[in-house]
Amino acid sequence: MGVVLEASEIVKNYEISNGFYILEVFSPDIARSSAPGQFIMINLSHLHNDPLLPRAYSMARRTTETLVFIYRVVGRGTGLLSEKRPGDRVHVWGPLGNGFTITDRKAVLIGGGTGAAPLIDLSEEMSRRGMDHTLVCGGRTAGDLKFMDEFSDVVKYSAYTEDGSLGEKGFVTDYISNGNVGAEAAIYSCGPMGMLRRVSELAAEKGAECQISIETPMACGLGTCLGCAVPKRNSKGYYKACTDGPVFDSKEVVI
Repeated sequence: MGVVLEASEIVKNYEISNGFYILEVFSPDIARSSAPGQFIMINLSHLHNDPLLPRAYSMARRTTETLVFIYRVVGRGTGLLSEKRPGDRVHVWGPLGNGFTITDRKAVLIGGGTGAAPLIDLSEEMSRRGMDHTLVCGGRTAGDLKFMDEFSDVVKYSAYTEDGSLGEKGFVTDYISNGNVGAEAAIYSCGPMGMLRRVSELAAEKGAECQISIETPMACGLGTCLGCAVPKRNSKGYYKACTDGPVFDSKEVVI
């Protein structure tokens, strides 16, 4: 099945803490045809063009009929989304992009903030396959990871917070630098660019495989607008995060 375009009904949309929200939409065709690491575009007002541009959201969970997302209110678009109620409809299209390539190596999943979203989906998929893996998530405070409680029935994780209010005190990348990851591992990561840069550096030092999901603004999700260009590492030119990614081998891109 290709890209699906539809008006999807909101099933749930509620705040967890610190402006973090859980959104669930009814979209069985996309849910059944998507894979961990892919994303969809959501347009709130396709009839009134307010806001004009859609937003890209990574899937945190896929049931047989619905898609679940984590988002934080940071501007006009997410503010308007937070006002939507169950029964309202949003215009969506997907699945888009290339997701994670699951290998048989020892899997270590490293997420920062809402970048944990696609890793929750990936962790659940690995569990379905009977794969042993480790999920580690980081934030500034415990409140930044409160949304993880909503997924406690499907994933287990270890936490790092900068103020020590949850789990280990420090950065989530400390899990790698403290000797928990070796050359036998495959790292899967999503989060802020600075975190991904450090994860990529540490993976190279350890000799581990590393896939990173790049979070960058996207206006179309289809490779047309060129707003999500990512520099190639070993050659001239750019990748399009929406169609060439958002998941890349960390050795292929400059971040």
